[in-house]
Amino acid sequence: MSKRVVRKKQSFKGLTNFIKELRACESKEDEQEAVNKEMANIRKKFTKHSNKKHTLPSYQKRKYICKIMYMFMLGYDVEAVNFVYMEAVKLCASDSFVDKQVGYIALGVLLTDSHSLIPLVIQRMQTDLNSRNSFVQGLPLTAIANIGSREMAETLTPIIVKMLLAPDSASIIRKKSALSLLQLYRKFPYLSTPDQWLTKLELLLKEHDVGLLCSVLSLILFFTQSDDRDAYAIFVDPIIQILKRIVLEKGYSRDYLYFKVPCPWLQVKLYRFLRSYPMPTSPASREALIQVLKHVITHTNTRGQSVNQRNAKNCVLFEALSLVCHLESDEVHSRGEGAAIMKQAAHVLGKFMSSKEANVRYLTLEGMYNLVTSAPNSVPLVARHLDTVIMAIRDPDISIRRRALDLLFGMCDLENSKRVVAELMGFLQESAYDVENNSFHDELVIKIAILAERYISDGAWYIESILRLITLAGDTISDALWHRVVRVVTNNEDQQAHGARVSFRALQHPNWNEVTVKIGGYLLGEFGHLIADDVATGPEQQFYALHSKFPFCSAPTQALLLSTYIKFSNLYPEELADVVGEVFLQYQNSHDTEIQQRASEYWNLSEYEDAELISKVLYQMPKFPERKRLDAQSTGRSEDTTEGGDYYEDDDDEEESSEFSERYRSPAPAAAASPSPAPSPAAQAPAPVAMATPVTGMMMPTQPMMPMQPDLTPALQPMDTPSLVRDPADSQYFRDLSLASEGVLYEDRYLQVGVKSQFQKAAGRYMLYYGNVSGQTLSGFSVSFSPVPYLAAQVGQVKPALQPDEQTQQLINLLCETAYNDTPTLKVSFTLNGTPVQLSFRLPVVPTKFCQPDPITPALFFHKWKQIVAPRQVYVAMFQGLASKPVDLAHITNVLTNGYNLSMVPGVDANPNNLVAAGLFHTERNQAQLTCLVRLETHSAANFYRISLRTDHYHLTAALASLIISQLGQISTIQVA
Repeated sequence: MSKRVVRKKQSFKGLTNFIKELRACESKEDEQEAVNKEMANIRKKFTKHSNKKHTLPSYQKRKYICKIMYMFMLGYDVEAVNFVYMEAVKLCASDSFVDKQVGYIALGVLLTDSHSLIPLVIQRMQTDLNSRNSFVQGLPLTAIANIGSREMAETLTPIIVKMLLAPDSASIIRKKSALSLLQLYRKFPYLSTPDQWLTKLELLLKEHDVGLLCSVLSLILFFTQSDDRDAYAIFVDPIIQILKRIVLEKGYSRDYLYFKVPCPWLQVKLYRFLRSYPMPTSPASREALIQVLKHVITHTNTRGQSVNQRNAKNCVLFEALSLVCHLESDEVHSRGEGAAIMKQAAHVLGKFMSSKEANVRYLTLEGMYNLVTSAPNSVPLVARHLDTVIMAIRDPDISIRRRALDLLFGMCDLENSKRVVAELMGFLQESAYDVENNSFHDELVIKIAILAERYISDGAWYIESILRLITLAGDTISDALWHRVVRVVTNNEDQQAHGARVSFRALQHPNWNEVTVKIGGYLLGEFGHLIADDVATGPEQQFYALHSKFPFCSAPTQALLLSTYIKFSNLYPEELADVVGEVFLQYQNSHDTEIQQRASEYWNLSEYEDAELISKVLYQMPKFPERKRLDAQSTGRSEDTTEGGDYYEDDDDEEESSEFSERYRSPAPAAAASPSPAPSPAAQAPAPVAMATPVTGMMMPTQPMMPMQPDLTPALQPMDTPSLVRDPADSQYFRDLSLASEGVLYEDRYLQVGVKSQFQKAAGRYMLYYGNVSGQTLSGFSVSFSPVPYLAAQVGQVKPALQPDEQTQQLINLLCETAYNDTPTLKVSFTLNGTPVQLSFRLPVVPTKFCQPDPITPALFFHKWKQIVAPRQVYVAMFQGLASKPVDLAHITNVLTNGYNLSMVPGVDANPNNLVAAGLFHTERNQAQLTCLVRLETHSAANFYRISLRTDHYHLTAALASLIISQLGQISTIQVA
């Protein structure tokens, strides 16, 4: 009786201890020290036993090579022990399986595809691939898949193909061979051609080993992604038979039953392959596929089951549903059973809509979207779940919101279009301040605009919807949208008066923006005469509604408004000729050449006495030709113009896309005997100025700085000096808010001003709250904003009067162009009991609001410190601390980090009482980031400080020094070093 040999399981105790030691390290430096020490020890061991007389035992070799692999996987460079490559090759040549195992694992982990030892490794692999031991054959196959060099692929691919096709090879070897070939073909596609694989794959698909089929399907799926995918369509019928055998006939081993789901991974790959091809033409295959899909959809129940079982069933179910959506609608619905499957698929997806699992909800929305896009007649089936989809648009998960938006866009039709557009508008308004997902915001705006036009039921609803959309979306909206509104109104005479009236109302809205001004400038110039008889929308009201925004618009928009004014002057000479003439005179010396030229030409034109010539110059604007749909860009389709239309883009080589290049000409009003003027949007440049440019989703609609007044240039006139003036500019409120994001900016017995702020890189916004606490009405309430250089601002309006206990809000959007050393000023004016009052205070927009922490190492800190040497960028001073605030390191750290957005840099100064910090100042100009470095030395006994500052800009140096000293010390005690 032979004695059974029991092999002890070998464990590398030294490797285990080394891993524990690294995990116990408290810092990166300690870990680096431990790694260097171990590498030195390994190098010493291999050097000591380098001769043949004193060779290192194989156990020790394996242990040390495993340690080197672990250090490599942690990210450390192992070139210091580069002898490990040759040692790994030696282990591969050993007769011991354990040695071979560690050797091939080391080669797969450490060796690159361009290493000089590749030819030697290939020779060793060839020998082991021809071994009769399947365990030995598997080791090089794994290493080949991990290394995958060109030379290795060209030399070893024929051997691997032979092993895959050999029926006497072990199943595990054939599976490894298929996966190794997949990796090699992914890197070198030229090695595979359909001619050489079609017959071989057909034989492999006849195998009944589920594991082998799963590996072969991975190889086939790769082939179907190539240009020769049509050649593999011959496998559709065999794959349907495999599905039938697994799903209907249960022809599989119980080993492949995963939580009562038969071969889920193989099923998924089979469905994915079938999605690459249309419905089979063979009646038997069609019938089998329909029966399989029907069985999967109707017999899948995931309620009350474990997570693993639900996941397995869901993956198979959703792949089957995706296949149903893929199959061409005429093929599926041509049979009664196919139509029933589509109906059942919609019903099953509807049940998953309310799932608590986010992944399931996402897949459900994606499945429904695929259903409505592949089979338009399934829209009524999906539309039953409209309420649930609308709820999903407000899901906290952004990916689910995107899928819900796609589905709403796909399931929208003439019946539910108004509701869908209204719901999306409401969500757009709710998410106006979601600066983290501005790309989703832009997509939402585009799709609302497309739906509003695609399903126009009446022109009035379309115009009102689009103008509301423009008001909500702000200046981020595309110029093509307002161009399309102009086209729709111009080409529909019955909507011209309504369009002019709605655009006039939009100009009165507190959240007007520059796009609103562009639409108003065109429509009021063209069709304003249709509403001029109304006292509320008369010629003067139209002019002042536009001109009150003129100073705050970009140069291209101002040029458009000048064209509108010449039409006003010609149409309403008694009311507006004089005031329009003064505007032309004022802007004849403009720095912008386009505005200067227009003002000069229009002034001369207005003084010209030839009425016939003026009528020709300001002739009626003709209807626009319909052009290609703009929404083809977002849907990937290029469609001709159809009834109802969508967006359109210009298709003329002489015109710029999404811009009007022709001069506006004047319309002839029905009620006038002479030709009436119309505005001109000539030279609409596509590049707006910084005020109109959205930055990281935070720039909001442009707002006027002062309320409209019945004067020619109300916003440009200086305010009279009031009889009562207060200046709380240097209050404690300002110092507190320079550190905080919200709080009280000013407060007395009449008025309270609160503020909330939010900053992201170079963009920021303030929401100011003005509350009347006087118990009496504050009339004539207005707020003016005094900007500072290099800080662009958009300022919102306030209510003209505040009743007792009433509050009004004002939004201010800011954009930091480059470093600055000042803060803007707000002047609040109102009348109380007949007495004018003016308050002036600074808005705490200190430069550190645009900073973010810069967690650098001490070495990098010193490197940056030495690079900044310009005199005005370096500041050193000593100052006395506040008597009420002795030196408190915790307080100072809080001021520098939470207040001024810097990060502490430990390890720079050996004195624990000295603090070092660093930060980055963000600017919009070239997206630059300016370095800020601070070193603060403290003397607790004397309550004394020494500050050393270096930044990339002298304005930033001065501002940062002033801010830190104002919080910690007495300004009068500064001694500049």
